[in-house]
Amino acid sequence: MRKERFWLLLLAIIIAIVSGALVGQLVEFFFPTGVVKLFFTRGVEFGIETVTVDLVALKLTFGLMLKFNVISLIFTIIVIYYFKWWVR
Repeated sequence: MRKERFWLLLLAIIIAIVSGALVGQLVEFFFPTGVVKLFFTRGVEFGIETVTVDLVALKLTFGLMLKFNVISLIFTIIVIYYFKWWVR
């Protein structure tokens, strides 16, 4: 049971980061240019850079990048705070 909770928490945190980045993109689209827009939309990207494997007949590309901004941080804190009520 404990192992399942760990994976569920990890999945919830990843979903929070991705949804926070999505909301950050919406904020970037709707907010006027200024300090507030810059504060909410500036972020850090981390992950695995793209790696391409060329096998002549088949070309594979792998990679995963997550954009983490202030809204993602807020979403992640909310997920961690409420996680104990989500999983019982």
